[in-house]
This record gives sequence, C-alpha cells and structure tokens, in this order.
Amino acid sequence: MDERFGRLLVIGQWQAENGEQMRLCRCDCGKEVTTRRAYLIKGKKKSCGCLSRELAAARCAARTTHGHARGGVETPTYRTWHSMVSRCTSKSHSAYYKYGARGITVCERWLRFEHFLADMGERPIGTTIDRIDGTKGYELANCRWATPKQQANNVSSNLVIEANGKRQTASAWSRDTGIPMYQLHRRIKAGWSQERTVNEPLAPRPPRKVRS
Repeated sequence: MDERFGRLLVIGQWQAENGEQMRLCRCDCGKEVTTRRAYLIKGKKKSCGCLSRELAAARCAARTTHGHARGGVETPTYRTWHSMVSRCTSKSHSAYYKYGARGITVCERWLRFEHFLADMGERPIGTTIDRIDGTKGYELANCRWATPKQQANNVSSNLVIEANGKRQTASAWSRDTGIPMYQLHRRIKAGWSQERTVNEPLAPRPPRKVRS
C-alpha cells in the first residue's frame, strides 16, 4: 500500500549509513524530494515546500488587503482585531485593566488575523465586536458583530430577566410588556419570580377624586 503524508507520496526508500530511514517522495505538484521518514511520521514534512509557500502567500494577501503590511491601509475589520488582541494581551494598552487584567482572553486561533477574518467575516458598517457573555473571552461561540444599541442591552449592569422562553434585559421586557423599567426592578427586588415580574399586569390606578 502506498504511503502518503500530506502532499507527499513515497516512491522510494533506503537506509542511510547512519541507520536513518530515508524516503524519496513525489509531491502533488510534481516535484520529487528526499527526506527522513521520521519527519514524515511526525508531520514535519508535508510537501516539497509548495504548501508553506502557498500558505505564506495567502497570509500575505490577507495582510495586504487589511493593512497588516507596509504601505497598506488598515480596514475596520483589522483595526477591530488589533484592538481586541492588544487590550487583552498588552499591559501598556489603556483598556488592559478592563480586559486582560480581569482575565478576558482571546482564543489562540484568533491571535492570527486571517483566522479571525475567516470566522467572523468582514465587520458590517455600524457595528463593533461584542461578547455575548461579558464574563467570557473572545472566541467564535461568544462573539458577534453588534450595533451600539445591541451592545448597550448587553452590558453587565443591565438587569437580565428570563421568562416565557426568552432571556433579555429589563429594558427589552419593558418595551414588550409596557411595564416601566423601575417597576420591573422593584418587583425583582421585592422577591417576585421572573415569570410573575413580566407577566403580571400593572394594577389599575384608582380614579382621581374630583373636587366639588
């Protein structure tokens, strides 16, 4: 059975004078290359070198397009990525105390811009990156492009109420139910269940007395 390692197909083998197992391989691009079998087994050699060149070219294209290269113009997507990484990893960043110092991290994959771009896509106009759960770090499962209004509804100071199969802020429930926000806060503080808080209508106001 033919041995294949990445793009390399083994077409010859021999043992060197020092006992090293050697292999002659043909790359998918057509070029032949000699390498140690141990390198193939450990995944250190996957092509004649063409794979590395192609990956480098792809990274260069992404960097040039998004300003991560000399003379390039930084795009909004790249600026968002750079700021995200800096505030979580650089102690000299002005916002580090709110992110990196608090344990907010960027997942290893997103430390490379091309991976972040592949996962999140281009930043839509009028949005910035938002962590859905503010206690967790930056990763695909916890991030979205969001408008300022969406982000305002997601800040940690907002009261979040879960009822009727929905989980949203008090301001959103107030819009849905017509119950003023202060009433929602008051009900929760008084020990009402979250279901009762949003489902019980306001008590009717007593009629105003008319002076005779």
